[in-house]
Amino acid sequence: MPTPVKMFRENEVRITGYLGKEPFVGDAMLFFTVAVTESWKDKETNQWKEKTNWIPVSCFGPGVIESVQRQGITKGTPVRVLGKLSSYDKTDKETGQRRRVISVTAQRVWNLAVREYQPQEPGPEPARDPDHGLPEERDALDDIPV
Repeated sequence: MPTPVKMFRENEVRITGYLGKEPFVGDAMLFFTVAVTESWKDKETNQWKEKTNWIPVSCFGPGVIESVQRQGITKGTPVRVLGKLSSYDKTDKETGQRRRVISVTAQRVWNLAVREYQPQEPGPEPARDPDHGLPEERDALDDIPV
């Protein structure tokens, strides 16, 4: 009998799009939707087509919620969200049917419409590590939304 393969399991998602409506604050949570539009050329009609997916996003914890509020993220704001996929069951109020909802639980949210700029006082030139660059360059890579 073959040996089972050990898989690396990862639940990480990145989405970039526009806030679909104003963020809604609930019990220690913040909710919003992100509109992500994809486009393609229809091979039969040779016309460009678009489809917009509305992705529900929830934020937990004061760090993420305060970050969204501090960045002034409102309806129409271009954002990038880093998080994980979550699912839950929801009962439709009109039909009473249960359905599975898949959403993103945000760990970081960036407002792509603004860039935070904080001027720094010039200081001594830091030592450069030939293999890894300046210390600030390495640290800055952690904050770059990819």
